[in-house]
Amino acid sequence: MLIERLKAAREAVGLSQRQLSADLNKSYTFVQKIESLERQLNPVELMDFCEAVGTDFVAFIADFKNEVAVLRLKD
Repeated sequence: MLIERLKAAREAVGLSQRQLSADLNKSYTFVQKIESLERQLNPVELMDFCEAVGTDFVAFIADFKNEVAVLRLKD
C-alpha cells in the first residue's frame, strides 16, 4: 500500500520514474525497483521521495497510518 501511494503521488505530479530518479540523484533502477517492490525504502529515502513529488512527509505517513487503521477495522 505504501508504495502504491508513492507511485500515485509521482504520477499525480506528472513525473516519470526517470525524472524522479534524476530529482533524487539516484539511478533509474532505484525508483523502478522500489515501485516493483524489489527494494525497500529506509525512512530517509521515503522522506526524500515524498519531498521530490511535493508531498509533505508527515502528512503522507499520517494518511498511510489512517488507511492501515481502516483496513484493520474491516478485518
